[in-house]
Amino acid sequence: MEVEVIEAAGQGTFVHKPEVATVVAFRTAPDRRSDLIVVGPRTRGSYNPDKALPVCIRLRLRPGHARALLGVPADELVDRTVPLTDLWGRAARELTERMAAAGDDIGLAVERLAEGFRPGPGNPLVTTATRAISRPGARLSEVADRLGVSERHLRNLFAREVGLSPKHYARISRVRTVLDLAGSRPWAEVASRAGFFDQAHMIGDFRSMMGVSPGAFLAGRLPAVTPCGGYATSMSSPRRDIP
Repeated sequence: MEVEVIEAAGQGTFVHKPEVATVVAFRTAPDRRSDLIVVGPRTRGSYNPDKALPVCIRLRLRPGHARALLGVPADELVDRTVPLTDLWGRAARELTERMAAAGDDIGLAVERLAEGFRPGPGNPLVTTATRAISRPGARLSEVADRLGVSERHLRNLFAREVGLSPKHYARISRVRTVLDLAGSRPWAEVASRAGFFDQAHMIGDFRSMMGVSPGAFLAGRLPAVTPCGGYATSMSSPRRDIP
């Protein structure tokens, strides 16, 4: 698990990257109200106004751990944001209260969030498969053969445990690598390191997920911001994208 503390400045644009993992976020609003939300894997990036929240702590669950920790198949969370109370009920309310009681002690809040999501060992097949499918040039058939399973089984495993198809998982992973390397190396080298066939392949995938080319993104020429469509959606609501 990875923990990140975000302090929004309330100015400019906040970029949400495409994401292969499920994230649990604790937020405290300016009026001191707190909540815990679950943000499923994101199939594309989005651009929102940078809200001035006093604190936002994000816990990124490793791909393949969400179903065991949250109690729902990962594919039910893709492109959705839901209250943790929809999944855990009273336990989520109690965890929110314990974190809110930490006040300005961010370290204590982080510790309590991590305590609430102690991961098990995970499915070793999922761990191996996600690593293998992310490698440059990886093919689904070859990964399945290497793992001793059928392609169909591997797709079903990804849907249930990760929430994404193996192909989409790999595409998002490559685009995230481009976002990490942008500006540090020539674009041709970035494309190669990220696992794209060539620079044109990189530009096409990046544009489809981020709405602009890598060069425009690096230069700060971003799409118009999209206001958030509300705090969260209920698990009983039809799936819709939440920026």
